[in-house]
Amino acid sequence: EKRELTAEEEQQYNSIMVDVDKLGKQINREETLQGIEGEIRTLTKSTERADETKAKPADEYRKAFMNYVRTNSLSNDELRALSVGVNVAGGFLVPDALSTVIPTTMDRNIPVETSKGTAFWITEETSFIAAESDPAFGQRQLTSHKVATMIRISEELLQDNAFDLESYVINQFATRIGVREEEAFVAGTGVGQPRGITLDAPTGVTAAGAAVLTADEMIRLFHSLPVPYRNRATWLLNDTTILAVRRLTETTGQFIWQPGMQAGTPDRLYGRPVVTSPSMPTMGAGRVSVIIGDLSNYWIADRRGRVFQRLVELYAMTGQVGFRAYQRVDGLLVQTDAVRRLIHP
Repeated sequence: EKRELTAEEEQQYNSIMVDVDKLGKQINREETLQGIEGEIRTLTKSTERADETKAKPADEYRKAFMNYVRTNSLSNDELRALSVGVNVAGGFLVPDALSTVIPTTMDRNIPVETSKGTAFWITEETSFIAAESDPAFGQRQLTSHKVATMIRISEELLQDNAFDLESYVINQFATRIGVREEEAFVAGTGVGQPRGITLDAPTGVTAAGAAVLTADEMIRLFHSLPVPYRNRATWLLNDTTILAVRRLTETTGQFIWQPGMQAGTPDRLYGRPVVTSPSMPTMGAGRVSVIIGDLSNYWIADRRGRVFQRLVELYAMTGQVGFRAYQRVDGLLVQTDAVRRLIHP
């Protein structure tokens, strides 16, 4: 009808979306429960078959690592178990079993295509020189930037075996470092940190307003992405922007948002999945509020391991022990043609 929603329609719409969200959360809970039950069955069967007197290397590493955290001492056997770590001034890698990493050992120059070649029709026996069309390449370097954090734990908690120290330490470090990494991979400046995808993605659409979006702008952004990348494209938005997009309608009055109502199915826009990131900028003047594209073309170089160190003397006067951790990573959009962004004026 090409008009704004009435107050009654607005209230009805909000009520519907609340129900949709509740149903989505219920689906997620059921999936999680089924996954846990499956893992328990698998682990139970594995335990029945395993030789209980023989510990796995990862278990030995974990045990030695946590003994080092609690007591700052290691037996000869525990030193051997930690041999995969890096013993530099008391530093060791956090157990590999707790994360999945893609290791690199050096800086790498990555070729980035800056202009594309094309193909030509030629007649029989015509020289291929007539079809010559060379792409142009530039080079960007994937290096490493260090992200670090530190915490203090009281001596009493270190000595209390009832306290789940392992989960606390690992969750603290993983959360802090993970948040900073995501911020950089999305919107990092490239100065002292990775260069975010929002910086190098070409502009597909410039919005009409600084703090608004329209359905027409979203569909034009989708079609600004070259066809070869659409089948693997993913939308990337801030949750605040998603709230605005969920209210957009086409000229027929149909909402463009497609909620994922089936188990394991994400929400979609124009048939492509939507990913929420709090690191994506919100709508505002000069900001990139929407990204769409084949995000696998953003490469992340991870220097192997999240290094962990126990600081014994630094806080001894206050009865505390410090722990520091750091990780070296970099990120780069290597194929800019695979992604498009929407920017506000």
